[in-house]
Amino acid sequence: MTALLALLVTALHAWSAHPSLSEPMQASTVVAEQPQIPVRKLAATDEAMELGPELTAASAAVIDVASGAVLWGKQPYLVRPLASVTKVLTAIAYEDTGPTLITILAEDIPREGHTVLRPGDQVTTRDALAAMLVYSDNAAARALARTDDAHATDDVLAAAARRLGLRSFRIADPAGLESANRGTAIDAARLLIAAAARPVLRELLGTARVTIDAHRPDRRAIAVTTTNVLLTDNRAHPYELLGGKTGYLDEAGYNFVAIVARDGHAIAVAILGATTHPDRFRDAGVLADWIFDAFSWNGS
Repeated sequence: MTALLALLVTALHAWSAHPSLSEPMQASTVVAEQPQIPVRKLAATDEAMELGPELTAASAAVIDVASGAVLWGKQPYLVRPLASVTKVLTAIAYEDTGPTLITILAEDIPREGHTVLRPGDQVTTRDALAAMLVYSDNAAARALARTDDAHATDDVLAAAARRLGLRSFRIADPAGLESANRGTAIDAARLLIAAAARPVLRELLGTARVTIDAHRPDRRAIAVTTTNVLLTDNRAHPYELLGGKTGYLDEAGYNFVAIVARDGHAIAVAILGATTHPDRFRDAGVLADWIFDAFSWNGS
């Protein structure tokens, strides 16, 4: 596991330094050797192997983490509601800006609920990030965004999306409760890769269970469990799940973004608009299996 994480970190740094994700290079810039792009193996006689798996998702995309190459897509440029996948962008935008302790206000608690926090709780930025990325806590996302009272939340999130090159993203709220939060599967996969390049976020996206300290006598150890059932189902998978984030709205369907690895190669999978809660995980797993079988890395 440690060796694989080291490989992933190296690949993420190479990807994040890719010219398409940074400022235009000057003529004097020395360009590092780019990772090899995976290639399709010889065409298979089996139609499913040739065309790709059948998914319930309305849109899906797979990106090779090391090279940034788009390997496969099903309507990958279709703009759809992101739901709580938005929280990954919120985490990137506010990870380094929060105060020592964030006080939860009544206004942070959405009518939609899904929060372990209560008004009067005080949480560190790290615990707010944990609640948001592990449990998909809505109040944590809203409270974290509220800490920057000098800038409008939608401006901060729009600026973060621009810096990451996520041109399809339109963000209306930090928790993903608005169906106006929209983007493509391609950009959702790119978003997760960018988050995984940040050590704290990478750890939390791959965490099954975590304890939140609300700094109140009876709330010093609030246990929360991830919404990503692939981290808790105790099943053997033919790939290693390095991290992921779920999302759901009636208008969005069931979303899931994940980074998975096999034989030392990591890919980002984005599923938008799956039919049911289990389908999003099945779609992601089937698609990951197909990619690893259908593509070759370094002639392997």
